[in-house]
Amino acid sequence: MQFLFGLVPTERLYSILSSIDIHPILDVLMKKSRFRPKQSLNYPAMIYLLIIRVTERIPFI
Repeated sequence: MQFLFGLVPTERLYSILSSIDIHPILDVLMKKSRFRPKQSLNYPAMIYLLIIRVTERIPFI
């Protein structure tokens, strides 16, 4: 864990995010519907954002 915090932020985040498999999370979040949603949401980006927010200790606004 200390090794990760010694890296440059871009390398640290790449190391963390590349090791996480988000497909099981996406299977739960993306529900099947007969009707198309009004707005397309980028669920992978939202999941990565939450992980980065916790890792970088960014406060909730």
